[in-house]
Amino acid sequence: VILPARCPEDNCFLGISMQGGWAVEILEYKVPFTQALWLARHEIGAQFSITFQWLGNLWSKLFSFDKEKVQEGVSSLSGPVWAVKIADDIRQSAGRKALLAFAAMISMWLAIFNILPIPALDGGRILGVLIQRISRMKAEKYFLIESYINAFFFVLLLWIGILVIFQDLTNIRGL
Repeated sequence: VILPARCPEDNCFLGISMQGGWAVEILEYKVPFTQALWLARHEIGAQFSITFQWLGNLWSKLFSFDKEKVQEGVSSLSGPVWAVKIADDIRQSAGRKALLAFAAMISMWLAIFNILPIPALDGGRILGVLIQRISRMKAEKYFLIESYINAFFFVLLLWIGILVIFQDLTNIRGL
């Protein structure tokens, strides 16, 4: 963890850092604008790394063809109900600043997920444009194929979302 030096009040921006897990210790610090940009870039890079490591681990469990690993992978998923529960716990134990930091992390995770090359997400659209450009397929034909692929993946993502919400409700009720 990099803790920046303090700077004069007129040349700084407020930063919030959660140390040691969920709201164990909230540190506030001020840094110059250029250092704030560097720290933000560093944090985004770290979140990308963590997210892709987690997704790789999940992927290997879900497609391992080992029933126990698949169940472990599915049970590790959580969704909006879990996020609201954790957010409420953070707000009660550490206050609004920690809640803002948690909300910022959720927003970052959603942005990272949205750029994955999965049809029906923005990253899938980018991948589709690249495929269309490389294959030199006519736009009308490509858009017809893409509409079916996007519809399938949209329904799949909704189905996964519903399963995750039911799992969240079951887990929270069991706490």
